[in-house]
Amino acid sequence: MATGNKVQTYQAEYSQAAYRHTNGILTPTICLKNITDQDGNLVADHMWFNYSNNFRKLGELHTDDKLTFRASVRVYHKGHGYSKADYKLTDPKSVQLLTERPYVPVPNDKKLLIGYILIKNHMHLKEKSREKGDYAQEYMNWALQKYKEMTSKKAI
Repeated sequence: MATGNKVQTYQAEYSQAAYRHTNGILTPTICLKNITDQDGNLVADHMWFNYSNNFRKLGELHTDDKLTFRASVRVYHKGHGYSKADYKLTDPKSVQLLTERPYVPVPNDKKLLIGYILIKNHMHLKEKSREKGDYAQEYMNWALQKYKEMTSKKAI
């Protein structure tokens, strides 16, 4: 991958959503797989991104959904002591869903999104943390309200 500020177009498939812990703070993340550049060359078998609004606006994603986005390449250091240089795509923009499907919203609120991820991955059944249980319950309340809003609009 060439580095620099040059922004390029990439295609990928959705793999999964999760979250990471950093100094006690939970951050929603999204994993894309089979990432190719605009010439069809495989750039990465998978890569993790923050689950930003650029991804959230697509609504609920399903495994193997096809996406396109624009991003630039940056060098970062990984491993114990950050000794190994590697490359990542940063600041994904112009994210579009290529797979056609009905739109199902996901929450914009970070806590609700973590609740969504917990439920989608069945982690709410394994997690012992009360805080994470609250996230899952708050998401369920949000989802029920969204469902009611969507069905009441259809009835009109």
